[in-house]
Amino acid sequence: MKQAEIFSRPKRTVIRRVDLEGMHMQHFACFGCRKSFKQRGSEYSGSERAFPCPHCRSQMAVMGKDFAPPTRAALGAWLTLEVLHSFDVVFHPGMFGGGFRPRSLAAVPSFLESQGIAKDLVLERVKSITTRRRIERGA
Repeated sequence: MKQAEIFSRPKRTVIRRVDLEGMHMQHFACFGCRKSFKQRGSEYSGSERAFPCPHCRSQMAVMGKDFAPPTRAALGAWLTLEVLHSFDVVFHPGMFGGGFRPRSLAAVPSFLESQGIAKDLVLERVKSITTRRRIERGA
Protein backbone atom coordinates (compact mmCIF):
# COMPACT_ATOMS: atom_id res chain seq x y z
CA MET A 1 0.00 0.00 0.00
CA LYS A 2 1.04 3.49 -0.70
CA GLN A 3 1.68 5.89 2.14
CA ALA A 4 -1.00 8.36 0.91
CA GLU A 5 -3.68 5.65 0.91
CA ILE A 6 -3.01 4.74 4.51
CA PHE A 7 -3.34 8.27 5.90
CA SER A 8 -6.05 9.61 3.64
CA ARG A 9 -9.27 10.61 5.35
CA PRO A 10 -12.70 10.81 3.81
CA LYS A 11 -13.76 14.30 2.85
CA ARG A 12 -16.20 15.91 5.21
CA THR A 13 -19.34 17.60 4.11
CA VAL A 14 -19.31 21.22 5.19
CA ILE A 15 -22.67 22.48 6.36
CA ARG A 16 -22.85 26.23 6.50
CA ARG A 17 -25.14 28.05 8.88
CA VAL A 18 -27.90 29.78 6.97
CA ASP A 19 -29.47 32.96 8.29
CA LEU A 20 -33.09 32.05 7.69
CA GLU A 21 -34.35 35.44 8.82
CA GLY A 22 -32.07 37.23 6.34
CA MET A 23 -33.28 35.08 3.46
CA HIS A 24 -36.79 36.47 3.64
CA MET A 25 -36.10 40.16 4.17
CA GLN A 26 -37.28 42.69 1.63
CA HIS A 27 -34.76 44.58 -0.47
CA PHE A 28 -34.94 48.35 -0.36
CA ALA A 29 -33.27 50.73 -2.79
CA CYS A 30 -32.32 54.38 -2.59
CA PHE A 31 -32.29 55.77 -6.11
CA GLY A 32 -30.54 58.98 -5.05
CA CYS A 33 -27.58 57.16 -3.47
CA ARG A 34 -27.82 54.17 -5.87
CA LYS A 35 -27.57 51.75 -2.95
CA SER A 36 -29.59 48.75 -1.84
CA PHE A 37 -30.17 47.38 1.63
CA LYS A 38 -32.07 44.65 3.44
CA GLN A 39 -33.86 45.97 6.50
CA ARG A 40 -34.56 44.11 9.73
CA GLY A 41 -38.25 44.02 10.47
CA SER A 42 -39.23 43.83 6.80
CA GLU A 43 -39.84 40.07 6.74
CA TYR A 44 -43.55 40.40 7.30
CA SER A 45 -44.28 44.07 6.69
CA GLY A 46 -44.75 45.34 3.19
CA SER A 47 -44.40 48.95 2.15
CA GLU A 48 -46.49 50.21 5.06
CA ARG A 49 -43.36 50.90 7.12
CA ALA A 50 -41.04 53.60 5.84
CA PHE A 51 -37.33 52.74 6.00
CA PRO A 52 -35.01 55.73 5.60
CA CYS A 53 -31.77 55.47 3.68
CA PRO A 54 -28.84 55.22 6.11
CA HIS A 55 -26.88 57.74 4.02
CA CYS A 56 -29.27 60.43 2.75
CA ARG A 57 -32.25 59.74 5.08
CA SER A 58 -34.80 59.78 2.22
CA GLN A 59 -37.42 57.04 2.11
CA MET A 60 -36.22 53.94 0.29
CA ALA A 61 -38.26 52.08 -2.30
CA VAL A 62 -39.47 48.53 -1.64
CA MET A 63 -38.00 46.39 -4.42
CA GLY A 64 -39.06 42.88 -3.35
CA LYS A 65 -37.31 39.79 -2.11
CA ASP A 66 -35.78 38.74 -5.47
CA PHE A 67 -34.18 42.11 -6.26
CA ALA A 68 -30.56 42.05 -7.43
CA PRO A 69 -29.09 45.57 -7.42
CA PRO A 70 -26.74 46.79 -10.13
CA THR A 71 -23.40 48.39 -9.31
CA ARG A 72 -23.37 52.02 -8.21
CA ALA A 73 -21.60 53.02 -11.42
CA ALA A 74 -24.36 51.62 -13.66
CA LEU A 75 -26.41 54.81 -13.99
CA GLY A 76 -28.55 53.43 -16.82
CA ALA A 77 -29.52 50.35 -14.83
CA TRP A 78 -30.53 52.47 -11.82
CA LEU A 79 -32.57 54.75 -14.08
CA THR A 80 -34.29 51.68 -15.54
CA LEU A 81 -35.11 50.42 -12.04
CA GLU A 82 -36.45 53.81 -10.98
CA VAL A 83 -38.76 53.97 -14.00
CA LEU A 84 -39.99 50.42 -13.35
CA HIS A 85 -40.59 51.21 -9.69
CA SER A 86 -42.55 54.34 -10.59
CA PHE A 87 -45.02 51.99 -12.31
CA ASP A 88 -45.07 49.64 -9.27
CA VAL A 89 -42.98 46.90 -10.90
CA VAL A 90 -41.18 45.01 -8.11
CA PHE A 91 -39.20 41.81 -7.78
CA HIS A 92 -41.28 39.45 -5.65
CA PRO A 93 -40.93 35.65 -5.80
CA GLY A 94 -43.83 33.40 -6.49
CA MET A 95 -46.37 32.58 -9.09
CA PHE A 96 -47.45 36.12 -10.00
CA GLY A 97 -44.41 38.15 -8.97
CA GLY A 98 -41.61 36.54 -10.93
CA GLY A 99 -40.88 36.69 -14.60
CA PHE A 100 -39.12 38.89 -17.09
CA ARG A 101 -37.96 42.38 -16.09
CA PRO A 102 -36.21 44.60 -18.63
CA ARG A 103 -32.57 45.38 -17.91
CA SER A 104 -32.16 48.31 -20.30
CA LEU A 105 -34.05 51.58 -20.59
CA ALA A 106 -34.76 50.89 -24.25
CA ALA A 107 -36.74 47.76 -23.36
CA VAL A 108 -38.88 49.46 -20.68
CA PRO A 109 -41.53 51.07 -22.95
CA SER A 110 -42.35 47.83 -24.78
CA PHE A 111 -42.40 45.87 -21.49
CA LEU A 112 -44.76 48.32 -19.79
CA GLU A 113 -46.89 48.53 -22.93
CA SER A 114 -47.34 44.75 -22.72
CA GLN A 115 -48.53 45.32 -19.13
CA GLY A 116 -51.26 47.68 -20.37
CA ILE A 117 -49.57 51.05 -19.78
CA ALA A 118 -49.60 53.65 -22.56
CA LYS A 119 -46.26 54.18 -24.27
CA ASP A 120 -46.65 57.98 -24.18
CA LEU A 121 -47.02 57.89 -20.39
CA VAL A 122 -43.90 55.75 -20.07
CA LEU A 123 -41.81 58.05 -22.26
CA GLU A 124 -43.04 61.09 -20.34
CA ARG A 125 -42.10 59.47 -17.02
CA VAL A 126 -38.66 58.50 -18.35
CA LYS A 127 -38.06 62.09 -19.41
CA SER A 128 -39.16 63.55 -16.07
CA ILE A 129 -37.02 61.12 -14.02
CA THR A 130 -34.01 61.71 -16.25
CA THR A 131 -34.39 65.49 -15.96
CA ARG A 132 -34.76 65.30 -12.16
CA ARG A 133 -31.66 63.14 -11.81
CA ARG A 134 -29.59 65.51 -13.97
CA ILE A 135 -30.64 68.43 -11.80
CA GLU A 136 -29.79 66.52 -8.62
CA ARG A 137 -26.35 65.62 -9.96
CA GLY A 138 -25.73 69.20 -11.03
CA ALA A 139 -25.11 68.31 -14.67
